[in-house]
Amino acid sequence: MNKQEENSQFYPVGPVKAFFSSLINALLVCLLSVGFYFSIFQTIKYTSMKGDVDRKENSYSLILKEGRESGLLKGNESNTMVFSCSNYYEFFVAELLKHDYLSPYYDYEKDPDGFKKAESKFKDIPQIEIDGNQIKDDYLGHFYTSYVIGRVDEGGNKLVTYSQEDSVSSYINGILSANDPSKGGAFFDYIDDSTFPILKSNVRTLLFGYVINSIVTDATKNMDQKFYSYFQGVFDGAQDLLMKDSVYGAAYRNFEESNSKLLSFDTIGVFVSFGIASLIAMIVIPLIAKKGRSLGNIITKTQYVQENDSFETKNLLLLFLISIPKYIFVIGIFVLISNQQILLSPWFHVFGKGVNGLFLLAASLIVDAASIIITLVHPDNRNLDGIVSMTTLCSKPRHSETNKPSGTVSE
Repeated sequence: MNKQEENSQFYPVGPVKAFFSSLINALLVCLLSVGFYFSIFQTIKYTSMKGDVDRKENSYSLILKEGRESGLLKGNESNTMVFSCSNYYEFFVAELLKHDYLSPYYDYEKDPDGFKKAESKFKDIPQIEIDGNQIKDDYLGHFYTSYVIGRVDEGGNKLVTYSQEDSVSSYINGILSANDPSKGGAFFDYIDDSTFPILKSNVRTLLFGYVINSIVTDATKNMDQKFYSYFQGVFDGAQDLLMKDSVYGAAYRNFEESNSKLLSFDTIGVFVSFGIASLIAMIVIPLIAKKGRSLGNIITKTQYVQENDSFETKNLLLLFLISIPKYIFVIGIFVLISNQQILLSPWFHVFGKGVNGLFLLAASLIVDAASIIITLVHPDNRNLDGIVSMTTLCSKPRHSETNKPSGTVSE
């Protein structure tokens, strides 16, 4: 038994009680933060910032409408993102392979690539077809031979110079560059301007093995990387044109502008709500409850005291300061409910690099874990809060109030 324990009828609490005391405080901070955020900041947002809210919603609806018509946006109602190149790539390869295997240029009976064994994997993949001056069932083909025709940028200039009558040949030769050996011709066998090109036999075999059958060799992997690089140029070109479109581009910029303003407001609201909640939980309640006891201390019947059995205002302030990094992880709980973008957006910058919410939340959990470990290994079961505030968490005051030193927080 150490000297501190010999001179006191009450001992420092164990790690379990210390943990529950902190957990209760964290839950209180979380509940107060959620309450302040939704009752105050969300009310302000949907009243004084209603114009930005409406602008964001209207722009979002227009983005979905134009995006779906272009063929570059997923059809899922809840999805607001343009197809990523990596996701669309595998679909594009599957389309090309199905087109080749069902074309007269592939020996379906002998089936050298083993298409028949994997045919079930293609059942939901549409077959590319040329219908007059348009390409059907191919998103990129639809975009370049239908959607983009006649559309203009915000300056009134046409996005493409070719006409509807020339759209198929312009897509095959100009966009895919199927007849250029240094570009698309390195992968396609060009037939003519009115026939959709087929993949070269070695390209088809390697892509089929890598993308469909997951066969990883140096040859299949290298071919996949080369074809992906080629496809990315075609796909990025389509996205660039879509962003220049007078309707979609304007809607996208309006959405980004209004969303940025609302996101900044939400981020400020989250931090202010957390700050107010922390002040109430770690300053106001301890001052009202006397002896610096937080709600967690009151419920677990504990309190922090110095070696001389006193508790001063400086100890209370230090406990408040250490509570910030310990409890800031609770922001993630109600941010996930309200606006997940807050977690992914930079909260501040260090050396020119943005630090987002996920990093800070992870750091907060590390601080909490460190506090638990310190409690377990410290001879007096002192946790991180106690070390920082120069106190020890005990089950109740060690002295009667008649012996309390002057300058301490009164009851």
